[in-house]
Amino acid sequence: MESWARKQAAVGVPGADGGADPGLAPLLVAVISPREVVRRGVVAMLGDAGRTIRVSTVASDARSGDVGLVDVVLYDLERLTGAPHTELSRLLAGSAVVVAFEVVDRPDLAQRALSLGVTDSVPPDVGTRTLIDVLRRAARGEGTSASAYRADRHAEAVRRYGITEREAGVLALIAAGMSNEQIAAHLFLSINSVKTYIRQAYRRIGVGSRTEAVLWAVRHGLAEPDPREAERRAR
Repeated sequence: MESWARKQAAVGVPGADGGADPGLAPLLVAVISPREVVRRGVVAMLGDAGRTIRVSTVASDARSGDVGLVDVVLYDLERLTGAPHTELSRLLAGSAVVVAFEVVDRPDLAQRALSLGVTDSVPPDVGTRTLIDVLRRAARGEGTSASAYRADRHAEAVRRYGITEREAGVLALIAAGMSNEQIAAHLFLSINSVKTYIRQAYRRIGVGSRTEAVLWAVRHGLAEPDPREAERRAR
C-alpha cells in the first residue's frame, strides 16, 4: 500500500477557499477496540481534525474491520488482556502503521506492544490535539508527541507532590517492574540508598505499598511504556 507521506505529496484535498491544498492528503484511520466507549470517544475526537483525518473503519476486532486500506490503526490494548498477541502481530505485519491505545493501570501491555513493534502508544486520557498529532507523526514515520505529553505529566507530578527527580525516577523503575536490587544495579546505588529513596517517595505521595506506588506512577505519568526511558529518567 502507498504510504501516507507519499500520498500527501501527490494528492490534494479541497482547502478552506475551495482550492486544492496539496499538503493535506486525508489520513485514513482504523479504530480497533472491544470497548464501545473508546470507539465512540476516539471517533468524536478525530472529528475535530476536519478533512485531514478520516476514520474509515471502526470495529471491535481486526477481523471484523477492514484495515487493508488504512494508513494508521489505533489499536486498543484491551484486546491483549488475557489473550495472545496474534492479532496485533498480524496487523504489524501489514502495511499500516499501528499506534497503541493504552489501558489504565496496565503499563505492561504498552511494553509488550512496543516490544512487538507498534510505532507508539497513547495514554487513555490523551487529549484531542495530542492524539491527532501522534497519528499524523506516526504516519509520517516521525517521532511522536506522546513522550512529550508524558514528560509534562511527569513534571507536574514532581511539582505538585514535591518529590525529587531521583525519587520520581525510582518510582518509574518500580512501575516498570524492577526489584530493589535491579534498581540499585541500574542506578549504581547501594540497596540501602534505593530503600531510602523509596521510603521518602512513599511518604511524599501518600502510599504504603509497592502496588499502590505502581498505580500512582501510572496515573501521574511516571510509568514509561519503554523501560529504557524510565532508566534514563532515573539516572
